[in-house]
Amino acid sequence: MKVTQDNKWYFRTIFDDQLQCRFLAHYVKNVFHQKTVSIIHSDETYGAYIAQLFSQTARDLDIQVKYQWVFQTHDVSVEQTLSKIARELKAKSAEAGVIFLATHAKDGVKLVKFIKELGIKNVMVAPDAFASKTFLQGFNKYPKEQRNPGYYTDGLYVAAPLIFDSANKQALQFKEIYQTTYEGEVADWQTAFAYDAVMMLIEAIKNAGISGTNLVEDRQKLRDYLANLTHIDKAIEGVAGFNYFDEHGDAQKPVSIGVYKNGALISALTQFRDVPNLSDISNLQAAHRDKRVLLMGDKYMYKTHVVYTGIKINEISEVDLTTLTYALDFYLWFRFQGTINPQNLEFLNAVKPIQLGEPIEEEVDGIMNYRLYHVKGRFKANFMSKYDLFGVHIFGVSFLHRQLPRYNLIYVWDALGMALFTKDSLVEKLQQAQVLSPKYKAIITQTWLFQDITLKDSLGNPKYLKAQDAGVEYSRFNMGIMVKEDKLSLLYLISREAAAIIWVLSLFVIILLLIVSQHYSFQDFLAWFYFFQMIFVFPLLLSTEIILGNWLMAPHIQASYLKATVMVFDILWWVIGAIFVHIASNYLLWKPIDKKTGRSIPKVVHHFWVFTIYALALFGIVGFVFERALTSLLATSGVIVMIIGLAVKMNLSNIFSGLAINVERPFRIGDWVKIGSYEEGIIEDVNWRATRICTRTGLSLIIPNSTVAESDILNFSSKENFWFRPAIYVDPRHPPEIVRKILDEALLSVEGILKEPAPFSVYEGINDWAAGYWMYVCLDDYGKKFRVLQSVWENAWVALSRAGIQPAIRRQEIYAFRGDKERKWVPAIINEE
Repeated sequence: MKVTQDNKWYFRTIFDDQLQCRFLAHYVKNVFHQKTVSIIHSDETYGAYIAQLFSQTARDLDIQVKYQWVFQTHDVSVEQTLSKIARELKAKSAEAGVIFLATHAKDGVKLVKFIKELGIKNVMVAPDAFASKTFLQGFNKYPKEQRNPGYYTDGLYVAAPLIFDSANKQALQFKEIYQTTYEGEVADWQTAFAYDAVMMLIEAIKNAGISGTNLVEDRQKLRDYLANLTHIDKAIEGVAGFNYFDEHGDAQKPVSIGVYKNGALISALTQFRDVPNLSDISNLQAAHRDKRVLLMGDKYMYKTHVVYTGIKINEISEVDLTTLTYALDFYLWFRFQGTINPQNLEFLNAVKPIQLGEPIEEEVDGIMNYRLYHVKGRFKANFMSKYDLFGVHIFGVSFLHRQLPRYNLIYVWDALGMALFTKDSLVEKLQQAQVLSPKYKAIITQTWLFQDITLKDSLGNPKYLKAQDAGVEYSRFNMGIMVKEDKLSLLYLISREAAAIIWVLSLFVIILLLIVSQHYSFQDFLAWFYFFQMIFVFPLLLSTEIILGNWLMAPHIQASYLKATVMVFDILWWVIGAIFVHIASNYLLWKPIDKKTGRSIPKVVHHFWVFTIYALALFGIVGFVFERALTSLLATSGVIVMIIGLAVKMNLSNIFSGLAINVERPFRIGDWVKIGSYEEGIIEDVNWRATRICTRTGLSLIIPNSTVAESDILNFSSKENFWFRPAIYVDPRHPPEIVRKILDEALLSVEGILKEPAPFSVYEGINDWAAGYWMYVCLDDYGKKFRVLQSVWENAWVALSRAGIQPAIRRQEIYAFRGDKERKWVPAIINEE
């Protein structure tokens, strides 16, 4: 309590007991309008101190302290004492007024139990010790509380450092960030104030001119910086309000008032908030007179009305996905105090302005007002733009008050009226009620119900002309219903938890395959390693998209980040798909061709193939991601392709012919061939454009592959051996069997021919001038053709000459004459011996 007093090195970021006790006393006077209070407190320092503070402030406000009871905390008969106090209070309840309980949480549980069981109806208020988990959990052991949560605590007002349903924008963002970061943890006021403490230290380090060289001086600078935050104008705004200190180092934080309902602490219907800058109020006296601004001690505070707001959806129909509009039928109700008109609404996502008109039901229960409206209208879908993810749609409503800014009115969702504390979730209730029209084949997957802050221009309103900001903050109430088409989609089916598991497994498999593939014993299977790595890239990308999408859907993340991320993943699916086709074609198409042909694919073919793949991916990105017409792009690309095609027409023809030659293999390097009418020769090279032949004369003959593919090809090396049959002619008067015998013996002595199969001769017959014989010899090397033919002729000539047989030579004489000169015929000698 006095930690910061007389100690200049201590600062407190939470309000002190003096502040909360003064605040509670003012709350009793200005909200409950009570002039009498009674106090029950313990004899401990804490209880006695806050009882004294509350009592003094009450008297300063002309509130009578009617009764006071004190008990000894460590007395063995403390429960009997508390029971006696409760009975005395019941007897004096009519005169006791508001009851202030000044104890710790443990004694407070016992005291509240006795008071409730006696049926005492007086309003009870208590300090922040009653806003703790210790206090709430203290009732769990009692059967009445177990059967009826809130049996003992309902209606109890407590001071709380922070209640999120009526907190500022920073607090709401902090809650979302905290609960998103630490799944399963619920942010409470302790976490928020701890964050503020660390945040202030960081701000001090940034702005105090810390050098880092002199520890003593740096500490003094930090202390002086914090001590200088003595006014709200110099305050650092945090998640729990404005942070600044008085002369003792105590934070001047506002106190929130909560009330227990059904075992949960919710914002009371009236709150008070610090006025950051009095100059923001154009007419302070008028605001104070109208009780929009109250003076509490030496500080002015806004009086903020909390409106419990509930919605019951009756039907969502007439869904038009072209215009993204729909008809919505729902009930809307308000519970509030005072003379405000919470129904003066502006529906932010309505197609046309909607006026609520007269309520269909209206009741006043003491100081509580209740109004029920039946609303029908046409609304715009996807009004919560950042939640428009993965093709789903957001239905619902979003509204704010037309006149009252956030410091005068806050819409808080009515958890009690909407039965949100029951076991059935809001999604289940909407599904059971079948609010979606059957014509729209979709299912409800998620709902949001929250209030946030939006800025509106002042439009010259004199009340806001002195405001430092260009806009005025309004409390905006939002109810969003996420629906998706009832169809199969992995993005819908896979949860964030499952996506995290898939992400880890996919990454593990990819890394494992990468490591294993480096081992020399697996080099023959590299293609399969790369193939499976690419396969696992797809679940890795899918799970990453789901995880990031869910994280970016948190309200504290800007919508532009989410939209940019969705667009990036849409592009990645096309790019990764193109990369997969590219790599797969390398390992499943081009490398097998390289291996089979023994040569590399020409770069022009490979580049043309890669260009085609990524060009198609680019068309997909432009058409489906950016939703742009492909007509002009296709026309331009068509002209470019036509120009390129005309430029490389012949080359492409030769290349694809070369591809066919390498696949079919009509000849190989070193083969003797004759192509069409070209000279025969030996194949030296076959590339992707032409075939090169070395002729008998040693010249290089280069034939385009397109010509080779269209010509007849005679391959002399395609078999292990081949036959030659040179012909020889002799005088027909020689017996054929003698001539053949001479020729067969001559052929056996020819060098360079195969002895098996043996050479032989064949009698062809007699023509008009000689008898013909074919000499068959078998060779295994076509390159020896002319050398072997020479040897065959020489051996045949020698053998025939020895036998007195001369090869026949065909001779003819031609006579030329002029006019009618008498012709003389001279017999021609055809053969000579």
